Amino acid sequence: MEQWDAGVQNERTALAWQRTALALFGAVVVAARLGFRQWPVATAVALAPALGLSLAMLRLSSRRYRQAHAALNGTDRTPGGRLPLFAATSITLLGMAALAAVLAGIR
Repeated sequence: MEQWDAGVQNERTALAWQRTALALFGAVVVAARLGFRQWPVATAVALAPALGLSLAMLRLSSRRYRQAHAALNGTDRTPGGRLPLFAATSITLLGMAALAAVLAGIR
């Protein structure tokens, strides 16, 4: 009997990364919509990297799924930490933009 269920936990993890990337993308779009009212250029500069990273997370989640599947079958190395790094960086950038908006008095 195998110690792990072939692919199920990897599939759940890939879906969780996709949901995280989509939620981050949605949050960036909402923040951009709110910020463009008063500061269109500053909002674009502040949120463009987070938007790009959220889209990169969508692409990397499928690559990470394939790498983890190959690693579970013993044919490849485990996936790296690029996807968690992108997630943390995007969330940090979004939080900094929100903090700047609060400090600037956006309503």
